[in-house]
Amino acid sequence: MDFISNIFGPVVIGILMMLFSKKLANFFESTGSTSLIRGLDNPWTFKTVGFVIAVGYPIYYLVSLAVLKSLAA
Repeated sequence: MDFISNIFGPVVIGILMMLFSKKLANFFESTGSTSLIRGLDNPWTFKTVGFVIAVGYPIYYLVSLAVLKSLAA
C-alpha cells in the first residue's frame, strides 16, 4: 500500500500536466511572466515535464527501493 501511495500522486500530476499543457502554456503567456523563464508559453515544455514526472519518478522510486534493500541486506 505504501508503494501505491508514493507513486500515485506524481503519476496523476504528470498525466494532468500532459493533458492540460495547452491551458498551462496559455496561462503563462497571458500573465506575461514568460520573460523570466523561457519556454513557459510552449505546451511541449509541460508535456515533457509531465512525462518525466509520470514515467521517470516511478522508475526512480523503484530503483531507489532496490538499492536501499540491497544495502540493508
